[in-house]
Amino acid sequence: IKGWWRWMKDLQVPTMAVQGGDSDTFRDGSVQLWKRARPDLPVVSIPNATHLFPVDLPTVTVQHIPPFWDQYLG
Repeated sequence: IKGWWRWMKDLQVPTMAVQGGDSDTFRDGSVQLWKRARPDLPVVSIPNATHLFPVDLPTVTVQHIPPFWDQYLG
């Protein structure tokens, strides 16, 4: 894995990636790199949302946080 993805192996804090399904920034190729670099860290995709998913769909976005907290910060 090249570029800035290399630092992910050293990430020590629980981290969840969230992708707006219609994002023009965090695209599917980047999601695959994330999964390859850190298969232990979750990636959530929010359909019908752009890169600004918290603004586009705040209610849907917030629904993903408690399960993450329970699993990783329990």
